[in-house]
Amino acid sequence: MSIIVFIVFIGSLFLGIKIWKKSRWFSLLCFSPIFLIIAFISYYSYHFNYKTTPDSLQVHVEKENNHFVLNGNWKDRLDKFRYPIDFIVFFIPKNEEMQSVKDNQLTELRTEEGDYLLEEVQEYLHQEHDSRWKPQIFKMNTLKEFQYVFSLPQNVNPDEVDVLYVHVRAEPMGQWEYWYKNINLSS
Repeated sequence: MSIIVFIVFIGSLFLGIKIWKKSRWFSLLCFSPIFLIIAFISYYSYHFNYKTTPDSLQVHVEKENNHFVLNGNWKDRLDKFRYPIDFIVFFIPKNEEMQSVKDNQLTELRTEEGDYLLEEVQEYLHQEHDSRWKPQIFKMNTLKEFQYVFSLPQNVNPDEVDVLYVHVRAEPMGQWEYWYKNINLSS
């Protein structure tokens, strides 16, 4: 494929230069594949090199008793190669179960894909985040703005709970990349 693009590029350039003095309009037409190739490479490079960071995610916490609302938005644009699903992960003391979780923007994964991705995220968290509690992982759409509502068990202090937002990036034909951001519930 790259050989064909190279041949088209060189042929267009050579033909465009050769007939420049005879017909400038036809010469510009000959240069058009060059412009298209440059536009495609520029577009791909622009999206390929841009990656979101944990700093580009802002999360505001609203709290009422043990009921929480996470309002999140991205300061910058989302990366083109993001995976459509991100995760909210809870590490609750004594491995107590979450009481209720509500996300209106939830998308279901196919079972094979979902199982594999959950295993990958668990492995990533095991390597990157040190906690003695079992992670409780909930998936959500990756959107510019999101809202996530949940309640903690009554006997759990919010300061002891670790909440992480895990972002997944999947470049074409590349490996999945992950990063996480700690969310402080006591703010």
